[in-house]
Parts: sequence; structure tokens; C-alpha cells
Amino acid sequence: MPGGHAFLGAARSTGTSVGEAASYDIGARRVSGPLLELRAVTMRFGGVTALDKLSLALGEGEIQGLIGPNGSGKSTAFNVVTGLYRPAEGEIAFQGQPITGLRPDQIAGLGIARTFQHLRLFGQLSVLDNVMTGTHLRADPPSPIETLFGLPRFRRYERELRELCMAVLEQLQIADVASQLARSLPYGTQKRVDLARSLVSEPRLLLLDEPAAGLNEADSRHLLELIAALHETRKLAILVVEHNMHFIGGLCRQINVIDFGRLLARGDTETVRRDPEVIRAYLGEPAKQAARAAPAETEPEAATEPALAVEGLEVRYGAVPAIRGIDLSAPDGKLTAIVGANGAGKSTLLSAISGLLPAYRGRIAYHGADVTAWDCERRVAVGIVLCPEGRRLFPSLTVRENLLLGAYSQRDAARSRRTLDKVLTLFPRVAERGNQAAGTLSGGEQQMVAIGRALMAEPRLLLLDEPSLGLAPNLVQLIFEMIEEIRRLGTTTILVEQNASMALAIADLGYLLENGRVGLAGPAAELLQRREVVEVYLG
Repeated sequence: MPGGHAFLGAARSTGTSVGEAASYDIGARRVSGPLLELRAVTMRFGGVTALDKLSLALGEGEIQGLIGPNGSGKSTAFNVVTGLYRPAEGEIAFQGQPITGLRPDQIAGLGIARTFQHLRLFGQLSVLDNVMTGTHLRADPPSPIETLFGLPRFRRYERELRELCMAVLEQLQIADVASQLARSLPYGTQKRVDLARSLVSEPRLLLLDEPAAGLNEADSRHLLELIAALHETRKLAILVVEHNMHFIGGLCRQINVIDFGRLLARGDTETVRRDPEVIRAYLGEPAKQAARAAPAETEPEAATEPALAVEGLEVRYGAVPAIRGIDLSAPDGKLTAIVGANGAGKSTLLSAISGLLPAYRGRIAYHGADVTAWDCERRVAVGIVLCPEGRRLFPSLTVRENLLLGAYSQRDAARSRRTLDKVLTLFPRVAERGNQAAGTLSGGEQQMVAIGRALMAEPRLLLLDEPSLGLAPNLVQLIFEMIEEIRRLGTTTILVEQNASMALAIADLGYLLENGRVGLAGPAAELLQRREVVEVYLG
């Protein structure tokens, strides 16, 4: 095992079958139990509880999945296990010994490796050099003198590392690109390079954070087969965070579902798919919204030009396609909901409409004008305004100062004051806290300020990105009531939301995105009844 604390580095497994508790010899003491265990772990960021007494256990050689809605705490769980965050309460144990409070390099040295959802390769280095960076924690490296002068021990050590790295590349079927620059490779191959870099540390436990994110169906299936083979041949314990239910269902016998940082359900794929609490966590609570789903107007409307028309839109992150030929229209004065599982491309779509991301191909028209090549500032000037995911307030500024930043392009001070009065009337809880630092507000109050800041720009087209993210159910209900009021005031609104039931219940038109494409489109009340919506989220 790689280096680390001596008493843990000497730990030896007595052998166990998949799913069974492992047994270890640590010094003179015998320890039985899971390989990894989280015991009532709580993690807070200011007033936000990201993990709430979360308990999980993973046995030696076992493979499990960890799923949950966007913002449920999945990546936070990985970060506390790997030492990037120190939890406020609870304990994390690996091989029967507590690791809470150890540095990330110490935890990695004990035999825990991870990948990240967003690739962190060195694009200017070769594939082999990228993978060799994962060997930095190996025990007994050559001394600086041996390295500087290229002495035999250094040459032998380097040769052994290269042989190890090439063996891993062979296992992942990418040894033929070992000499190529990482940045020149297709995205699916880059994902395997990232996986190889984690494997060369010879971990006992591998944490995979959305390994299939951004992959097409063929690459996703191939990666699933490779990971399954790794698990079988290496008897490696693996914990997988993934939004692709087909991927995780094909890989894991056991799936843990978390929501608001709490363990919601645990079982095999079919068990969690059928669990009513899991369905509610992903889609929201339909019963509370059913009475509000009927449209306010019953008379037929004359056909009018849409406020926004998107035609054949494609958006890429480097070589990675995120939006794949989307056609979409938003009726003037109406609310359009865009729903879909995490990673479907919803936020990317809003970023492209607002001008934060360029279109790779396709056209964006706003009230008939082609705005595809316009920058973000020009779009804001004509009324296209984004309220981003995660609020992005200035925590040290007051609520009033944050709101006024939304009117930065407005030169008429009297008009800005009138708009501010309207916003504070819409959000009375915000009005009560005008001189309070934004960072001291609750999550729901911060979301109100974020929406209010967007309204200060006097939008004709308001883009709302995941306004319910991370909020308690009672605050989600309040935020959605505010969104309905904004719609009633006549503002054309596009709402991106993972809470499909609530979003479609208040919307006029709905779109369901899946892997960067439109899967379903139509009147929102009809989409709300479609079984395909549940299948996109839970397989």
C-alpha cells in the first residue's frame, strides 16, 4: 500500500467476498467492519447544512452508488471523505480507524483515490506524464541527490513507475495514445486518462464523481464495462456518484439516495426507483401543486411571435458537446419550464441564451432579432436577464447594495428607485433586511435577493436557473409563489428547475431535456402526467 500513517499503512485485509464486512490486522489489534464508514457526518457552510447526520458504509471489494437531486450533498460527501472539507460533526473511518481531520494527502496515502466530475488534466503533458502524476505518494522514492544525478536507483524507480502506468493504460485500452498530448484526445478518452491517474496510486477505495458526465451513449457503455472489469479483477471497493441511472444501475447492486444531505433510501436499483420518497425528492411533491396546474386563461389565444426562438442550438465545452441541436420557443408573457436530470444541459442552455456561453452552431432570436452573436451586456440592455444558479450574491454587501447592482446599466436614478420599490413590495422579507449583509441571510432570503437583483434590470425575458436549489420545502413553496407572481405581472420567464413537478405545475409550456437534447415538449400540464419524465430522472 502507498505510504501514510504507519499503523494504517500496515493494515492487511484477511479477504472477504463482495458486500461482506472486512476484517483487518492493525498492529496487534484485530478490527472487523466496513472498509469505509461515515457515522452521522454533518457538514455546514455558514447557515446551510450540506450533510445532515449522513451515515454510509462500504465493504471491502464492494461497489455502491450514491445518487440524489442536484444540490443534495453528493460531491460534499466525497469532499469530506477525501479531507477537502472537515465535517462539523460525526466521524469518518477507513479500515476501522478514524480519518476525520487528516489532510487530503494523508488520506490519499492510506489508499483512497478519487476522480472529479470536471476534468483536471494537464493538457500540455502527454497521457503517460499525466498518469505518472498519480504516483507521487508511493513509498520510498529516490532521494533528491539520486534524482538530480540520475543515479541507478532513480532510473530503476522511474522505469518501474512507467511500467506500472503503462499497465494501467493497457487495462483501460488507451496505451496506444500514451505519447499524445492530453488536450488532443476525445473527451471520452480523457475521462479514461483521469481514471488511470487515480488507479496508479493502487487504492483500496476509489471514489468516482460522475464518471459518465458528458459522454455519449457508446462511450458511457464502454466506460461502464471497463469499470466493471476493474472491480472484478482488482477487487477494488468503489463508490460512484452519477446522475445517469442506466449507468449506475448497470454497475451497482446497492444504491444510496440522499436528499438535503440526509440518507433517504438504500437498496437495489428497482427498489429505489419505486420508492415514493425518492420520486418526490427528484420530481417534487405533485399533490400540493395539482390544484394550481390549471391555466388561468381558458380562451384561445391568437398566434403571436414568441419572445424567444432557439433553432438548432449546439454548445460545447472545448470538444465536449453539452447542447446537441435544441429547438425551443418561449411564448411572450408566459412561463416556460425546462426540466431534466442533473447534467441534461439545462443551465448550459440558459447560459447560451444569456450570452455567457457562445453558440457553436444554431440561432437564437429575441423578438425576431438574431442575437446569437451579441455579447451578454447587449442582451441585458434589451431585456434578457439571467438569475444564475447558486445566487452569487456579494456576501459582505448589504441587501440593498446587492439589489442596486442589478440596475448598474440604468442611468435614471429616479427610475431605479421606483424599480427598487416594486421589488421590495414583491419581496417584503427582503425589504425588512435592506441594511443587513447578504451573507447573513438564510438560503431562501438570499434566493429572493438574487431574483430581486435580476428584476432590477427590468427584464422582458427573465431566465431563472434552479431557484429552489438547496432550499427547505417550505421555502421552495414560497419561492415558487413569487415566480408565479412575476409571471402574472407579465414578465416572460424561462424557469430551469430539477424539481419537475413544481416547475411544470406553474408553467404554461414545458420542455424535458435529456443528454443535451429535447426529449419531450408541450403544454406543461400534459408533461406533468407523462411517465417519461420519471424515467428520465430515475431510469
